[in-house]
Amino acid sequence: MTIAKMLAVALALAAVVAGIFLWRGAGAGGGPSLGQGPDAAAMAARYAKPLPPPQKPLSVYFIGHSLVGRDMPAMLAQLAGEGYRYDSQLGWGTTLKAHWGDDKINGFEAENDHPRFRPAHEAVKSGDYDAIVLTEMVEIRDALKYFDSPRYLANWAQEAIVARPDARLYLYETWHQVDHAEGFLERLDGDYEQSWLAGVLRPALGELPEDKRIHLIPAGQAMAALVRAVEARGGVGNLGKRTDLSL
Repeated sequence: MTIAKMLAVALALAAVVAGIFLWRGAGAGGGPSLGQGPDAAAMAARYAKPLPPPQKPLSVYFIGHSLVGRDMPAMLAQLAGEGYRYDSQLGWGTTLKAHWGDDKINGFEAENDHPRFRPAHEAVKSGDYDAIVLTEMVEIRDALKYFDSPRYLANWAQEAIVARPDARLYLYETWHQVDHAEGFLERLDGDYEQSWLAGVLRPALGELPEDKRIHLIPAGQAMAALVRAVEARGGVGNLGKRTDLSL
């Protein structure tokens, strides 16, 4: 596990344990097969009441790839304490579409060869989990362009709600390489509004009842905040610049 992954996971999942998630109004946008979803005013109203902190450790199901892996749920276990339990379905760079079953999951056998594996549809339909964490592929622009991210986020959310109406639903914001040609921080700043909120989340919410929410875990935003803090101080410990996060 890279330093970048460990730091972003620790910062973002501290929000999971506390039940605190971020909403900022998004601009226009939408996935290829859905509408734009709720407008900014409707989104503000839907998220006006904060999600209450969990009263006990949760049971959590993860759908994802290497940015979740076997590490992130185990790190969350260290934060959540006794009583927390989890299962997952993973792949190599896997899309929500592939996890749904409409594409092949590369690396399925290797990534799910562990005791915490449970098939995704079986797990979500069981109603056994207090929370479902859904992770889209990297990079998010390709996921939106080619793999219909909002549609499959909505599909998973609908399946979860039918099985357990009180389940907490989360979309895990991923990130890209620190040496991205368009700029690491610039991409994180721009993608949050354009891709994650307007591109994926809002259109998916348009397919759900008005009282249902999906909470965005701001892992990419945590990474951006970390980089800015480290570079503003001229380095912290063995972190001197953003490229050190990729080691």
